Amino acid sequence: MEFESEFRLGDLVYLLTDDEQKPRMVTAVKFTIGGATVYCLACGTNETEHYPQEISKNKNIELALGQRNN
Repeated sequence: MEFESEFRLGDLVYLLTDDEQKPRMVTAVKFTIGGATVYCLACGTNETEHYPQEISKNKNIELALGQRNN
């Protein structure tokens, strides 16, 4: 069985909901029985799990500057 992943181990990514837009490194990829893909992301000493919909390869400069789109 083959699995496809949008992000690769070691990629630097950003959380869409992170106001500071800190870069995070993909440290693990989990494939669930239900067909979901979950990414483990490290930011400093913290590691969190996220679905692909929460992640971007591109930094949102407007969000980092505190300018949210309404």
